[in-house]
Amino acid sequence: MFCVNIGVDKETFLALFGAKASELGARDYTARDTLLPHPDYGAQYFVRVLNPDATLGTVRELLAIAHGVAAKRTRSGQKA
Repeated sequence: MFCVNIGVDKETFLALFGAKASELGARDYTARDTLLPHPDYGAQYFVRVLNPDATLGTVRELLAIAHGVAAKRTRSGQKA
């Protein structure tokens, strides 16, 4: 089993889950191939998926968004 954690922007996070991590109810963090807010870093807009298979296309899209977020921070001189 492997886990993919992806830091996205606020807009993407809200589009995926409809609310901030602190406003979401309890989740089954053992669910596989399901996009979930990260249990510890959801407040920083991190997404988690265990064993992506059917979600792999979405995971690739989210990784591209995460790359853009990191590039923007680098250009603006912010810490990652």
